[in-house]
Amino acid sequence: MPFVKVSDIKMYYKIFYHEKEIEKLDRSLPIMIVLHGGPGIVDHNIEINFWSKFSSYLQVIFLDQRGCGLTEDGDPVKWNLSQCSEDLYLFSKNLGIENPIMVGNSWGGYVIMAYLAKYSAHPQALIFCDAEARVSLDVMKKAYKRIGHEEAGDLACDYYQNPEKPGIFEKWAQTCVPLFSRTKFTFTAPARVNMPMRIKFYKEELLQLDFRHNLKKICCPVLWLAGERNPTHPYEGAEEAAHYVPKQFINLQVIKDTGAPVYHDQPEKAYKLCMGFIKHLLHIEEKKKNPSILCKL
Repeated sequence: MPFVKVSDIKMYYKIFYHEKEIEKLDRSLPIMIVLHGGPGIVDHNIEINFWSKFSSYLQVIFLDQRGCGLTEDGDPVKWNLSQCSEDLYLFSKNLGIENPIMVGNSWGGYVIMAYLAKYSAHPQALIFCDAEARVSLDVMKKAYKRIGHEEAGDLACDYYQNPEKPGIFEKWAQTCVPLFSRTKFTFTAPARVNMPMRIKFYKEELLQLDFRHNLKKICCPVLWLAGERNPTHPYEGAEEAAHYVPKQFINLQVIKDTGAPVYHDQPEKAYKLCMGFIKHLLHIEEKKKNPSILCKL
């Protein structure tokens, strides 16, 4: 199993190329790093089915973040977005990865937004799915009401504010999670569950995070995907976040009739948007490396 030492932990990862898992990274080829959501209840496995499809064009790396999956916990004091963002940079540095395309889904998106505070010049491009720069309970309640489940919205808000309340997680999982998408969605079972990490994030960071300032530092192309009927990451949050990304870099796509994850209800649409973004990006990079190509275009 591939592990790399990152700060005080060993971090687990997988590399896919041509839709097959490979052992060795080729740094001369384009690289995409995919960060899973969570924290504490999922790991990299939930992302493989969709994002491995892009490995025909580039190497796709799936990580288990600190405290998740097969990656070590480290000191629980370090279970925070700042440390996870530092892990992301050190992971890249230790493997000799320069200018990767970075994908962040949900909490993974928050990690990338935290990473932008110090390392905005590092990524080649960014893809955000089901994420916002700050969480608004009012906006979330309206999103649940919009899909006809106002009581579930009240439950979700209660869970966000009281994550240690007895039985609240189970009620949220049974009532709210099935409403995330139009079509039946089953979480891919993680290697393990780390509920203390999840509770810590909800208590200390979720409702306090605000990455609007960090988004202003972006200096690379950004594709931001949001679902029109996503109650847990309402599209209004993506619209607000996109406002803070420099206009020359942002490409916001709100996909109709889509919940979370955004690529579950409309996989063909999500794939087409991501592939178009990636192909355009790699074409630009090809021209930079070989200016003679410009004469042929």
